[in-house]
Amino acid sequence: MSRSSTIANNEQQIPSNDALVKVFKQSLKLDKPIKTDYWISSITKEACIGINFDKELEPKNGKKDYEKILYKNTDEFTSPIVSVCKLDETSALAETSNTLYIISVSIDKKKITNKDIQEDEDEDDDE
Repeated sequence: MSRSSTIANNEQQIPSNDALVKVFKQSLKLDKPIKTDYWISSITKEACIGINFDKELEPKNGKKDYEKILYKNTDEFTSPIVSVCKLDETSALAETSNTLYIISVSIDKKKITNKDIQEDEDEDDDE
């Protein structure tokens, strides 16, 4: 299946009205814009939640924690994810320091390293 036909098939899969209302309310409350850049790519498995094992965070509940980002490739990724919450059976909300992203709950999680992200350039999705 070609990428364009995959996208066409998945464009019909949009977040529910309830999910969109929840995200809109969070956007108003937090004064952050909503982006859908990762919606289709999270469904088509072209994006993932990248877990950067090179960047350890403060432990949560006694468990090690690592920086997480929405990641497509070395040029397309977000700033670190602050939180992720499930909106409904098909969609979730990923919050970064500046932006709210609507993603599919089926998004994969993958290990990444500092080599997978370009530290010296501006991140293009979270300006």
